[in-house]
Amino acid sequence: VQLDGKAFTVATYPTGITALDQDGEVLMLMVQEGYRQTSAHGIRLGSRAEQVLARYGQPSRRQDLPQGTSWAYDAQRIAFQLQAGQVVSWLRF
Repeated sequence: VQLDGKAFTVATYPTGITALDQDGEVLMLMVQEGYRQTSAHGIRLGSRAEQVLARYGQPSRRQDLPQGTSWAYDAQRIAFQLQAGQVVSWLRF
């Protein structure tokens, strides 16, 4: 993929991971449906919002999305996407 004249590679794996890299350096990882592992603090797809708050605390930023919200934790470099109070994906940045 080309953005602003820079080349990026997007790779999707059957385990539910999508990676964005540039020149061999992974810039972001996104986990979504099909991913079975947990985050560093034990959050998995389907975890409740209360569990995210208990393990990560209040987010640095909240963003309303067309279908839910995103909670970003800048210090941990992770953002959780929630729909109907449950984690549906997360992004490592």
